[in-house]
Amino acid sequence: MFFTRRRWALRVIEKMGLSSTDQIASEIVSMIIQGSKQFNEMFRQAGSDLSKQEQILMSAAALKDNYSAIDRLTNDFNISDEEALKLFDEAKEAAHELATENEFTSLLESSWFKK
Repeated sequence: MFFTRRRWALRVIEKMGLSSTDQIASEIVSMIIQGSKQFNEMFRQAGSDLSKQEQILMSAAALKDNYSAIDRLTNDFNISDEEALKLFDEAKEAAHELATENEFTSLLESSWFKK
């Protein structure tokens, strides 16, 4: 499938209730995709493998713990840290819902999705 990462990142955004044409949503999509590629490399080096869909969902769930992602939103879009954290909480919840819907059991059992 072409553009799997982008389609799944857009699914996260849609679950969050954001429009894909919104500038902040576009930036979050970019961050999710970038993070998923980092997860891919990390898991590949560890001799493990996750699907691109799972990488996207992990990346979305991890945004809140990424201080540079928070800074990127607050600096580029003039929003507060609290607003950025709220968006990233919503991204994590959306990723959790998608993981549940698609029965990514191992992902749901990981520490990334523990509440």
